[in-house]
Parts: sequence; C-alpha cells; structure tokens
Amino acid sequence: MKFFHIFTIFTLFCATHSTKFNYPRVLLPVFDKISVNFTVEILDRGCFAWSTSRSELVQIVPVWDEINPDCSHSAIVTPVSREKKRSTAVVLAENLATGDIARCDVILDVIDQLGVLTTTRELYLEEAPESFELMALDSQGNAFTSLEGVEFTWQISSQHHHTADKTASTGKDNWRQVLRFLTFSESNYHQVPKTMERFEFLGLTGYMILLEGINTGSAKVKVSLPYKEYSHVPVIEVDIMILANIILNPSDVHVLVGDTIEFKVFQLKRGKLEEIGLNSQYYLEAEDSKTISIFDSMAKGIKLGRTTVILRDRNIPLDTDENGLQPSPPRATVTVSDAAKIGLSLLPYNSWITVEEERHEIAIDLYTADDQRITLGITYTVDSSFDLTYFQSLKKTTNGTRIYGETLRKGSTPVVGTFQDLTASAEMQIYPKLNLTPLFVLVPYDPNSPRRQKIDFVATGGDGNFVWSSINSNLVTVNQNGGAETRLDQLKGKSKNS
Repeated sequence: MKFFHIFTIFTLFCATHSTKFNYPRVLLPVFDKISVNFTVEILDRGCFAWSTSRSELVQIVPVWDEINPDCSHSAIVTPVSREKKRSTAVVLAENLATGDIARCDVILDVIDQLGVLTTTRELYLEEAPESFELMALDSQGNAFTSLEGVEFTWQISSQHHHTADKTASTGKDNWRQVLRFLTFSESNYHQVPKTMERFEFLGLTGYMILLEGINTGSAKVKVSLPYKEYSHVPVIEVDIMILANIILNPSDVHVLVGDTIEFKVFQLKRGKLEEIGLNSQYYLEAEDSKTISIFDSMAKGIKLGRTTVILRDRNIPLDTDENGLQPSPPRATVTVSDAAKIGLSLLPYNSWITVEEERHEIAIDLYTADDQRITLGITYTVDSSFDLTYFQSLKKTTNGTRIYGETLRKGSTPVVGTFQDLTASAEMQIYPKLNLTPLFVLVPYDPNSPRRQKIDFVATGGDGNFVWSSINSNLVTVNQNGGAETRLDQLKGKSKNS
C-alpha cells in the first residue's frame, strides 16, 4: 500500500574533482515554521571556506574543528526558503591550502511518498523491542536523508486479543493491550540515536520509535504529521502481529500405531527456555486427524502415515487476519511407522567396554526400516535381560527403553533387548577399576639449585592399555611407560621474572 504526501525538500547533489562530500545526495524537508538541519562533510580533512550562490534558499554554517578551531571541513546546511516550487542553489567548499573547490547542487523538490522502514511486522514477546522508522521519497523515488527535528504523532489505534470467548452483549473479541511504545532511553537493548537525543529529552516523538509486544495478538499503528500545512496528508497505518517465541518439542518424531506420546511447549524468555503448559490460550491441533488424534498435550498414532501437529494460540487468528497478516504457528512432524529393528547402546560413552563401579545408561531403541528412531510412549514396553551380578539396575523407565545402573564386578554379561518379535543383543565387558600409584607426589624445590627428578607411576585395571599424558608438560613430562620427569628449572625462570 502506498501513501502519497507533499513536502518541500532539498536535494543536495555533491560533485567534486579533488575532494568529496560524505553524501553524494541529501534530501531535506522544508516546513513553514521549522527547519531540518543536515551536516555535510568533506572526507579529506583540511581548512575550507564555505559559500552558497543563493542565500535566500539555504544557509551554510561552518562547523569548526575541535583540534584546530581555525579550520572547518564540515558545515550545517539549513533550508530557509518556504517556496513550494523547484529551485536550485550552489554550495561551494574551497580548500584554503590548495585552492581546490568542491561543488554541491542544492535542489528544492517535493516529497511524493511516505512510508515506514522496518525489518519485520511480527514481534515476539520477551524479545528486544523493534525499531520503526519513517521514510519519504520524492517523485523520482529518491529517499531523503534526514527527518531530524520533525515531530510525528504515533498511535496504537486498535488492539485485538483474539479469543474463543465472546461477550454476550456485543459478540466482539475480548480486548487487552498487546503492544506498547518505548523510548530508546527506556530500552535495555538500544542506545539513544544522536538524531533523537533532543526529542527524547523534550518528551517528543520523532521519525523513529520502538515497539514492544506485551501480549499475543494483533494491533494497528497509525502515524500522522501534527502540522497544519500537512493536514491533508493521509495517516499511515501499519499492521503488527505479536507472537510468543514458542518451541514445540519434539519437533520431528516417529511413533507406533496405537502408541501415545506427549508434547511439551517451551517459551524463550530473556534468553532462557521455560516450559509452559497447554491452557486456555494454547492448544494442539492435528493437520490430519485420520493419522493421529490429539488430546490435550498427547498425540496417538492411528494409522501409518505422516502429518503435522500445530500449536495454536487463541489470541492469534487461525488464517489470514483481517489486516492481511498470516502468522506461522509452531509445528511438529509426526510419522506413524512400524518397528523394523532394535538398537542397543551403553551410554554415556557409547561403548560396551567399561570398568567396575561405573554408572551407565543402557538405551534400548526401536528403529524403522530406514533407520529412523521411534519414540516409544506409554502404550508399549520393551523387555531386557542381563546378569544382575555384573550390572545392578537402579532405575528403569516405564516403557523399559532406559535402564540406569552401575557395574559391580569384573567379567562380561550379554544384554538382550526384546520387542514383540524383534531381538537384539550386546556383550558388556567389565574390567577392573582403574588405579594409579602413587596418587599424590610431593616434590622438594630449591630455587637456587633446581634439579630434575624422575618419578615412576604404575597404572592397574582396565584392559591394560593405557595412554599417558601430562596436564602441564612444561613442569612434568611423562612417557608411555608411566615414567615422569619434573622440570623445576622452569619455575626458576618464572621466579626471577616475578
């Protein structure tokens, strides 16, 4: 949607041979009672004299250098003409040392369009406020550079809290605030832009503002110019959708026919994930109710196939909103599959070789024919067997897929997992516990006569294959036979330096 507005602007076209201006083109709006200043600058620092061919159109004020107060390489351009016709003036900057002259053509033109610059029109709760900035274009589509000093009126004209509950008298949606304005000084995520410092101090709203979501829903933001000469300018309207930063877990899952799994909902709040329960605001919906069925946070596989689970927010419209916004709700993919194989693993090292008195987790998982892991819910169980004299079970999940326990003694035991007609086995090998002798060594140190000392370490247990290493090889080295040697002369050098 385009909105057309009439302003008077200056186009500052900078052309120079030996020196260059910071902006090749600058557009400045002109009002009846205020002026928008803009600073032009010569990129090559030096001492410049400033002049204009038509002082009735623009005023040039040099900005004196802080280090060399007798020199100026920048100047403030201020429109002084209030005429609403095309006019041209020339601004000259002369280098006092070389005599080189930079020329800028100042063109008065008319602003043709007004719009809003923003990276998104969807805001998330508990995230940094989003900045919204106004822009204007001339009839040729050129954007002018500054709206500093121009006051705008920002309004949240309507806010919709979409719920299933209707008021009995009107039948309209319940209303609550979903969006609010913030100044840059109120935000913990932003610094006050230099162009907005004066307005923030005076409590005025300019061409840039922050918007923060408070509750999920939709809102309409309106912007207008509070100047009589622009009373004909149509109000700009921007539709905003406020969403919660929600994650649905699991996001991709395989289940068995007849099995039930639970979904959990997490919300990202100030950089941390917090679990939230399904309530009067959030609910799950199956895209294909013939493949799975939904009850509260539970999903049950009905027949083989794939579908999507959608997390709905009753504050957000299901389809395209009346203002044209179409939010994308959190989704999860559910595939109802058959189990084709069983996989066994010993966690956390994913190795069936271990030692005595070590805590482990035996994982028994079902897989599809294409090796996709199936999440087993509460309907089915897997059976397992192993020698309890070698591995002691301390805790077991209800469906039997996880067994938490501890190894007891040296030896080996087969671990067998069974589900219906599927079977898998693995051999757990338990070696003696690792021991190191000596565990603590106190080495004498004489800074006046540091000598290298040798220490023999002995390792026992495990499978007898050891890899030796030193945390600080500058002080102690060790070979692969356990022989260590101190290098206390390294300490002597440090002592001298300190």
